[in-house]
Amino acid sequence: MDTRRSTIVRRSLLETKSTAGAEFAPTVLNITLMLVMMMGPKLLWWPLIALVLHSLLKWMFGRDDKLTLVFARYSREADVYDPWPRPRQVENKRPYGMGRDLPLA
Repeated sequence: MDTRRSTIVRRSLLETKSTAGAEFAPTVLNITLMLVMMMGPKLLWWPLIALVLHSLLKWMFGRDDKLTLVFARYSREADVYDPWPRPRQVENKRPYGMGRDLPLA
């Protein structure tokens, strides 16, 4: 019983989900916005904008298929410096030799 079991992993399981050549979520958002703009305010020229936007999404997906995933993670980063002290903030003393416990005068 030294035979190892092997499983074929299909390429489609590893790739980013796409629809009509663009990433799935932005494409669904684009189509939903197009339908809302056509049914609500009756902007019948909106599909032209949606087509241009979809072409842009296809171009972006062709260049980097993980672009929206990277952008979403980057936008959630805490990259803002907060200079104000907080009530639970722990104060660390300076290391010895770097001005620790020296008289202030």
